[in-house]
Amino acid sequence: MSEETVNLDAVRKFHNPYQGFAGSSMPIPVDIRKVACELQGQTLPIRKAMERLRSATNGELRIVVLKDVNFVLLQIKAHGITYAFRVICFQ
Repeated sequence: MSEETVNLDAVRKFHNPYQGFAGSSMPIPVDIRKVACELQGQTLPIRKAMERLRSATNGELRIVVLKDVNFVLLQIKAHGITYAFRVICFQ
């Protein structure tokens, strides 16, 4: 789901930042992981959370809304490979 179809001003509680234990050949960048950990437990508009996350990465951030989980996805292209990380979930 794109940001255009998500109410970015909706206030949501952020939780479950990516811990980096999935065994990816490329670890999640330290700066964005730090911001995600800072967002843990905070309740704020999605737009503000996205702004904070964007300040920590050059990668592409997207909002994903599924039946059972909502999260911010980070995609980074390196060496011809696209890596994707679930950065942080929100309610």
